Amino acid sequence: MFTRMFNRCVTAAVLTLLPLTAFGEKVTVCSPDGNLTVCLDDTDGRLTWSVDYEATRVVLPSRLGLITHWGDLTEGLHIVGYKSGKHENHYRMTRTKCAEGHFEAMRLTAEVESGEGLTMEVEFMVSNHDIAFRYRLPRQKDGKYKRMVIEKELTAFRLPDGTTTFLCPQIGPESGWERTKPSYEEDYEVDAAMNQPSKYGFGYTFPCLFKSSTLWLLI
Repeated sequence: MFTRMFNRCVTAAVLTLLPLTAFGEKVTVCSPDGNLTVCLDDTDGRLTWSVDYEATRVVLPSRLGLITHWGDLTEGLHIVGYKSGKHENHYRMTRTKCAEGHFEAMRLTAEVESGEGLTMEVEFMVSNHDIAFRYRLPRQKDGKYKRMVIEKELTAFRLPDGTTTFLCPQIGPESGWERTKPSYEEDYEVDAAMNQPSKYGFGYTFPCLFKSSTLWLLI
């Protein structure tokens, strides 16, 4: 939840294609209630995304992109078109506390092209309190590439100054009692500073909880 939460799963929707022709393009998509806004920007050939909740910036412009064995999809990027539309899904589940489900969101799919002519899509689904996104790598125009290897991912989440963390540090393999770790959660530190390094030097375990101003973010 985006009290607020980010999460990574998407579903299908019917969309409309709109072409773009110049660098420095910005494309936005808002939640159904209009409070949550995602902005995609290709200024200087680098793809970034940012998030505002009402009048509060909750994710600063943050990098997107992949380096693949096809080539570099992090530099010289240009948004060449996008699709946007409403997604709504009614569903029923028989083994949960709530049998009837209703999901409503706005969906944005941006087509991005590199200076080398490689293409990828970045797809966002934005509901009233959640954001999901993914990369899509379509068959390339020349038909040369039928498979690909992702060598590096630049996806980033830059949060405002003053944000504090509630994170589970990752621990090394075959450590702890009977060399059973990592087996469960390690100890959390409450309201830790963003620049505090991971206790064991192995980063952190998702999901990651952050407090920014009066908002909570779960990534």
